[in-house]
Amino acid sequence: MTLRYLPVAVALCALILPPEPAQALCLCSCTVSTTAMAFGNYDQTAPTPQDVNATVTINCTSVASILSTADIALSAGASGNATARRMAAGTNLLYYNIFANSAHTTVWGDGTAGTSTVQVQLNGLLAFSSSATAYGRIPALQNVSVGSYADTLTITVTY
Repeated sequence: MTLRYLPVAVALCALILPPEPAQALCLCSCTVSTTAMAFGNYDQTAPTPQDVNATVTINCTSVASILSTADIALSAGASGNATARRMAAGTNLLYYNIFANSAHTTVWGDGTAGTSTVQVQLNGLLAFSSSATAYGRIPALQNVSVGSYADTLTITVTY
């Protein structure tokens, strides 16, 4: 018998920090948006991890931005530990993580405790955008109860 768990999702919220004085190459006003990271149904008997992607997009307006970058950090979520993120359905937990690379080897976090941030280029005139892919993974064979599992992360963009 195969049990499925509905729905499994991670909400990504945004926080934009103003440019640091040393990074005056981008006199920008930026916003961030994301696509949903919705894992869908989780099959606890599947022998392989469940992978999904989401996109983080930074949209900027400026007179011009040349050779400027933005660092994108993700919070740890409710677990408080970015290397061991977990979604919850009440008191039940389902482990997952978000990675900065498609090989799922670099945990996307705040740059501390073995995690990395993602850097994107902010180059353009008047209005421009830059995107990064977030690679989500739920490890296989987790024995969890049926429920609607979720977690919320905060995205911090520094430019």
